[in-house]
Amino acid sequence: MQIMAPADPLLVSRDWPVDPVNPKAAILQRRLVKTRARLESWRREVAMVETLIRRHCGDTARVLDVACGTGFGLLELSARGFQAVGVDADSRLCTMVSDAARHFGIRAGSVAGDACRLPFADNSFDVVMSRSFFEHVYDRELAMTEQIRVVRKGGLLLILDGNLLNPRLLLDLLVMYPLRTKGRHGGIVWLLTKRRVHRNLYGYLPRGRDEDVKTPRWWRRMIQSRTDCELVESGTSARYIHPEWPRVLHPFLGSCQVVALKR
Repeated sequence: MQIMAPADPLLVSRDWPVDPVNPKAAILQRRLVKTRARLESWRREVAMVETLIRRHCGDTARVLDVACGTGFGLLELSARGFQAVGVDADSRLCTMVSDAARHFGIRAGSVAGDACRLPFADNSFDVVMSRSFFEHVYDRELAMTEQIRVVRKGGLLLILDGNLLNPRLLLDLLVMYPLRTKGRHGGIVWLLTKRRVHRNLYGYLPRGRDEDVKTPRWWRRMIQSRTDCELVESGTSARYIHPEWPRVLHPFLGSCQVVALKR
């Protein structure tokens, strides 16, 4: 499937403002390094999201990015003409997003809030999207209902989440994750307990799940079981991010991807 190429250069490849006083500055630095190391994959992901939004909701869609973190995604979308706003549980990350928006001269921002109680009115957005969010939220059903509540009828729900069938991700969670965290996270214990809701997860999430990643099939069945949205596309992001790989391998590459419309 052909996707639009994003404008160059990507914002993450530019000089990004980092306030050393902000306690989350180290997180921002790590995410910049990680994203810049996989710049072509990030470029394709931004292009994928942009294409899906334009296809379903037009060129000036109102977009909500749930759990936007440092705001890389929503700022790229705003730079491409969308009316993008983010929400995140950590107000210090929201401050970073606002600082970056001012630095780049972009009209975008992020507000602090609980994704299971979104601080927005019904039908406020054309698009609600999230990336690596549902694998952490403490109440998945409530979070899904909230996202559908704030998107307009016929609006787009776009989900990108961890893929349990991805061998690279699985290796990381089973082997490298426990090594990085000195045994606090990951490994076989994680695999057996990943659905459990923890308190003070990672030290900044009041409640959450530790990388409760699912499979593409799980997501397909989950969306099809709901009556408030219609599934348009489900699978993985591989068809967009890794089009050079054989199609038979796509379930094992990239993130789980869901495209749905509100009924």
